[in-house]
Amino acid sequence: MSAFFIIDKSCYRRREEISMVRNFLLSNDWREAGQLGGADLVVFFACAGLRHLVDEKLKEIEDTGKMMKPGAELMVGSCLPGVDKERLKRIFKGKTITPTDFAALNDLPDIEVRIEAMPGMWGRDAVCQPLKRPTRVAAARMAIDNAAWEGLNFVMKLRSGPRLKRAAFRLKRRHTLGFSVAAGCSRKCAYCAKPLASGKVRSKPLDVVVKNISEGLRLGYRSFDLYADSIGVYGLDLGVHFGNLLDRILDIDKRFSVGLFDVHPQDFIRYFGSIKSLCRAGKLHYIHVPVQSGNERILGLMRRPCDVEDLAAKLAEIRRCGNVFMQSGMIAGFPGETDEEFEDTLRLLKRIDFDDVYVHYYCDMPYTEASGLPCKLDKNAMLRRLAGIERAGIHHDLAKTRHEWESNLAIQDRLEKQAPGHSAGAKAKADD
Repeated sequence: MSAFFIIDKSCYRRREEISMVRNFLLSNDWREAGQLGGADLVVFFACAGLRHLVDEKLKEIEDTGKMMKPGAELMVGSCLPGVDKERLKRIFKGKTITPTDFAALNDLPDIEVRIEAMPGMWGRDAVCQPLKRPTRVAAARMAIDNAAWEGLNFVMKLRSGPRLKRAAFRLKRRHTLGFSVAAGCSRKCAYCAKPLASGKVRSKPLDVVVKNISEGLRLGYRSFDLYADSIGVYGLDLGVHFGNLLDRILDIDKRFSVGLFDVHPQDFIRYFGSIKSLCRAGKLHYIHVPVQSGNERILGLMRRPCDVEDLAAKLAEIRRCGNVFMQSGMIAGFPGETDEEFEDTLRLLKRIDFDDVYVHYYCDMPYTEASGLPCKLDKNAMLRRLAGIERAGIHHDLAKTRHEWESNLAIQDRLEKQAPGHSAGAKAKADD
């Protein structure tokens, strides 16, 4: 019997796809090895959302190949083969799979159940995600944490604070059941290469999502995280929309809450009424709205046009709910961004006072519109951005932000050394 080993270096959006690959191999009488060295097949799922992640994952793929036993096969999956296949080909000549193409699995040895015969993940043929009943110990801990969360919520109505809110959020996430409601993205953000891998929008029917939540409730779960590459485009392939999904969740007559991951600002505004209703009903514990910039000119260049004042006013309404953990994302140093335009972003973030903000530094991604834009910012401009974020007191993980910035600098330096004749004019400073 052949053995496989899965290395998951992807993101939460790909969890069900990874689970499907695991079930496919098990259905074909492969066994899952306990360690890398005992596997005949190693499947490396690699994230490719940012340039420094691509760089890191390529190095890890190379290292993994060296650690495998002789004769073992390496396969690379998730977004990396679709986002930066040219760089991957330089170090890897084996089979690849992406979120939209799993055909290479059929070419593995001893395959009798083909990938096409596996239960559907998306579309009208999608099936519910199978859920395991928690053990008695886990169920008891979940009940205790849910009671503690209810207590903290009551206290927060009287006296709220960031520490109390973070403690409540950590309690909530300890026993949250997460599953994807859609994959793929119809957006054309100028800086993002992920749609190259994630493909067109593919959703689960409303009834399947509701059934998954109902089954989770039956097993004792009281909080659910709903994932998607861009959740606001949910249902475009099925003739429904994100607001329909939120309204169906609101109609479930049970005490529970959901987290909404990656709500595009345009969709946040479009479906604000349904989001606000969830919030008022106590059925929303988390929302991620990546604003990326607070300046409308820069948002236009990003292909994310938005009425910033309208967005800010609606975000502030959700903020006043008090018990929703609000997270956002920003891109510092988009091509052509001036110091004054960056200050607009800081003002927006400070006005809303998000509980957490993912801070990313702009970097070119392959085949994106933004990679061809002029006026790329230099290192000094990026340093000013970093100092501004710190001065503003915005809640974010400084260690991760510094790591990303330093990694991108190392990549930039290497690329410059590989092309010594590169014109300095291509990196003209927007604020000189």
